[in-house]
Amino acid sequence: MRRTLRFARVGLDILWLALVVFMAVMWVLATHPERIGKLAAAAARILPGRLSERVGHLTTTFSGGFAATRSPRALLLAMLWSFPLWLAIAAEAWAVTVAFGIDMPFAGTFLLQALLVIGVAVPTPGGVGSYHEAYRIGVTTFFGAPNDRAVAAAIVTHAISFVPVVLLGVIFMAQDGLSVSGLKDLAGAARQKDEEEGAHTDEVPVLRPSGR
Repeated sequence: MRRTLRFARVGLDILWLALVVFMAVMWVLATHPERIGKLAAAAARILPGRLSERVGHLTTTFSGGFAATRSPRALLLAMLWSFPLWLAIAAEAWAVTVAFGIDMPFAGTFLLQALLVIGVAVPTPGGVGSYHEAYRIGVTTFFGAPNDRAVAAAIVTHAISFVPVVLLGVIFMAQDGLSVSGLKDLAGAARQKDEEEGAHTDEVPVLRPSGR
C-alpha cells in the first residue's frame, strides 16, 4: 500500500509540474506569436540563405495554432476531454503491463506515462526505439521488471496504441480516394504555399556597422 501511494504521489507531482509548464508555454505562444517568430528568425541568422526566414515563419504559424487557448471556454473543454483520453491510455498501458506479469499498480501507470511522453518526444519515426526505451526504463527502474519482459511488453504496448491508428488512417484514406502519391502532392503544395507566404514576411531588422 505504501509503495502504491508513493508511486501515485510521484506520478501526480510530475503531472502537475508538466501541466503548469505546458500552460505557461501555451499562454506565451498564444499571446505573442509574431514576437516569437521574430525572435526565432533573429536567432536563426546563423543559418544560410532563406532558411532563417522559414524558421521564423514556421515558429509563428506553430504558435498561432495555440490561439484557441485565448478562449477560457475552449481551453476548459479541451482540458475536460483530455482526462478520459489519458485515462484510456493509462488503462491500456496498465492492462498490457499486468498481462506480462509485471507488478505495477494502476496509480503507477501515470508515472510510466510521464516517461512515455518524454520517449515519444524524441524525433524517431513513429516513436520506434525511444518509446520502448522509455517504457523499459520505467518498468525496470520503478517496478523491478526483468529486462526481457519489459522489452516485450513495450513492443506490445506500442503496437496496440500505434497499429490500429495506422489501419484506420489507411481505411479513411481509401474512402476519400487518397493515395501515398496523392499525400505527397498535398504535402508539396502545402510546402510551396508556406514558402510563398514566408517570402512576404517582414524582414527582421539587423544592426549593421555604420562604417564610422
